[in-house]
Amino acid sequence: MMTPLDDKSSILIVDDTPSNISVLVDYLSEAGFKVLVARDGESAIEQVHFGMPDLVLLDVVMPGIDGFETCRRLKAEAQTKDIPVIFMTALSETVEKVKGFNAGAVDFITKPIQHEEVLARVTAHLTIRKLQQRLQEARDQLELRVRQRTAELAEANAKLQKEIAERTKAEKELRAITAGTAAVTGTEFFHSLVKHLAEAFHVRYAFVAECTDAAKTAVRTVSFLENKNICENFTYALEGTPCEKVINGQAYYHPEKLYATFPKEAGMESYLGVPIHDSKGRIIGHLAILHDQPMETELPGLAIMKIFAARAGAELERKRAEEALQTALREVEELKNRLQAENIYLQEEIKTAHNFEEIVGASSAIKKVFQNIEKVAATDSTVLVTGETGTGKELVARALHTSSRRKDSVLIKVNCAALPVGLIESELFGHEKGAFTGATVRKKGRFELADGGTIFLDEVGDLPLETQVKLLRVLQEQEFERVGGAQTLKVNVRVIAATNRNLEDAVKHGTFRVDLFYRLNIFPIHLPALHERREDIPILAKHFVGKFARRMGKRVEHIAPDAMERLMRYHWPGNVREMANLLERAVILCDGSELQAEHIGITPQPLTSETEISTLEETERLHILKALKETNGVVGGQNGAAKLLGLNRTTLLARMKKLGIEKNSQ
Repeated sequence: MMTPLDDKSSILIVDDTPSNISVLVDYLSEAGFKVLVARDGESAIEQVHFGMPDLVLLDVVMPGIDGFETCRRLKAEAQTKDIPVIFMTALSETVEKVKGFNAGAVDFITKPIQHEEVLARVTAHLTIRKLQQRLQEARDQLELRVRQRTAELAEANAKLQKEIAERTKAEKELRAITAGTAAVTGTEFFHSLVKHLAEAFHVRYAFVAECTDAAKTAVRTVSFLENKNICENFTYALEGTPCEKVINGQAYYHPEKLYATFPKEAGMESYLGVPIHDSKGRIIGHLAILHDQPMETELPGLAIMKIFAARAGAELERKRAEEALQTALREVEELKNRLQAENIYLQEEIKTAHNFEEIVGASSAIKKVFQNIEKVAATDSTVLVTGETGTGKELVARALHTSSRRKDSVLIKVNCAALPVGLIESELFGHEKGAFTGATVRKKGRFELADGGTIFLDEVGDLPLETQVKLLRVLQEQEFERVGGAQTLKVNVRVIAATNRNLEDAVKHGTFRVDLFYRLNIFPIHLPALHERREDIPILAKHFVGKFARRMGKRVEHIAPDAMERLMRYHWPGNVREMANLLERAVILCDGSELQAEHIGITPQPLTSETEISTLEETERLHILKALKETNGVVGGQNGAAKLLGLNRTTLLARMKKLGIEKNSQ
């Protein structure tokens, strides 16, 4: 369960419904939040000014001023404008969401409220706000430190100017260094500093170095000058060098015969080095000059070196702070991009219309599908789902995901046939900013979004050959690069693919890679067409009629025998999806409690032809339905269907139950 970052964050709930308030108060309090409550917009504004919550959960429809006006008033005041507001509403129209975002909201939660969604969204926005506050604090602290260090440097400069008036030689040296470094910062400052130090003291070498480890056993140069040329930076161990003494905390001056004391410095005659401290007094590096000739007097050079070591310390600290800020900003940007990408995907999911919601059937063919799902769901093996259009391949993919160890992670769905050819790779693998015309920002691909979860590649047989190569690599190595990027990204994704094509024929014709086919076909699951499992038609028909009737508020409880006969005789080229659409239309047309043949809207067709022969069960079912139609649904008695068929009443009822025919279907 997600919890607040560190302290006990406070949340103001604004809702005029006591039951909603009670549920949210209990759940958020249990999650560790401090909860405040207001019943209307005016009370909410007073509460915010009094308690200054960290986040506001705001109902849209309330007595008095509504949620939109309440949000606008909060955002209009400097004291409350930065408090994130999340709307709670049962309204799902886009125009309402746009209105809410224009009022200043950061997110929407759709009623009825899902507790896990509330906690996830609240925690995410509190996290973002706390990170933003910390970044602002870091910037303020950095600016304060720079001002303080600049003030200290200005004071030191003033003192130095006084010394320059007394020491003619030091005056020339100090002015040269100051003039060369005053207008630059960062890397340019360090380059300018070593250049002017070398010129002022007439030495061959000058450098600035920073410590690379906490034990201070090695340093890395930030800028190194040799014979007036800036050289490539390098790392070196301190042991056995004069720099070791400086890093240990003391300025060190060796005017001549340096090589005699430090054999590693062969060819060097003199050395002057001073430690560099940060604002807390810790040694973080050193500033040094070397020469192949003896140096002159110590004191003027040492004073100047100490002054610019202080400036170098401020620059080194600023450099490290900038790097830390950049890292934090990248983390915030990554979090923002991920939230945006997931939000966009979830919005697409909400907009997606499913023709049916669950796999229904009792035939041996569909039971075999269920058995295969149970066998492979718990593994991470790749599954290839085949079958005609409308047979329910996406439902199989969803069943595999929800029955797997990855069920708590996201299921990302990709319709490969619907993606434009030029954007397929970008959609699957993402792209970097500037990778192609229109790529104004970095975008994460579907594989990256599915990391830790499952990706469903529908109509995988429509992928271009060049994309098939990259897909094969992801399947084999679980890695890829974004379009226009050089960084290799690793993911942990379970792949489920589906197609209504014969991939073996596609391999033979050269439109599908044979190695990709074998990699996808590890565990194939074939969905039979509806005409191959006609015994499921009555079960499916009752399921869809019941579902659509409930959705429309109707009481359609039965299907007339002649209507069922039409359904049984139809070939269903569009499979289950076609049946769902047809029965939805039929329920709309039906005004009574029983669905009639005229509501179906299809012409009865013979089940048999030169190439198709019905099963005995199909023939028996149709025969019983015909008898029920002739007897107006009466089973027993002299005028009943049992008498007409030459069967006992109990025998006929048993056969009807087995074949899914209702007793009171007329």
